[in-house]
Amino acid sequence: MRIYFATPFTNIAKPDKNSKYGWVPGDYINWVKNIVEKLESLGYKVFCPYRDTHNWGKFFPDLKELCREQYNKITKETDCLIAYLGEPQSAGVAIEIGYAISHKIPAIIIKKPEEKITLLAHGLDSISSCKIIEFENDEDLIQKLKQTLSKF
Repeated sequence: MRIYFATPFTNIAKPDKNSKYGWVPGDYINWVKNIVEKLESLGYKVFCPYRDTHNWGKFFPDLKELCREQYNKITKETDCLIAYLGEPQSAGVAIEIGYAISHKIPAIIIKKPEEKITLLAHGLDSISSCKIIEFENDEDLIQKLKQTLSKF
C-alpha cells in the first residue's frame, strides 16, 4: 500500500535568518522520521513530502512545482493519505486532505488528545472514507494505524 504522510512544515518552523521558511525543531523531525520508519518497516511504501521533497527542510522547491507534485502524488500514486494537522492546524495539510477526499482516496487524520481539529473534518467520511485517530504516543499511533489501514 502506498501512503502519503502529510505533516505541517511552515507553521512548525521557528524564524531563522538563514532559512527561507525557518528552522524546524529536531524533536519534531525525529517524530516524523520515527513514524515514517515504523510504517515502512511494516511494508508500507511511504511518501513524506517533508522528507522526500524538502529533504528535512534543506530544500525549498518552487511553490507551483510543489503544488503540482503533491497533487499528482496524492491523486495518482497514493492508496491512503495519513494527515497530521498539528496545532495550530496546517492549511497546507488541510489542502492535501482535500485533494485525497475529492478523489475518493481514503484518509486518516491523526491527532493528540489535546489537539483540536476543525469540526468539518468529522463529516468528511460522508464524502470518502476518512477516519480520525486520536493517539497517546507513537506505539499507540502505530497500533491504531495498523488496525485502520487493514480495513482499506
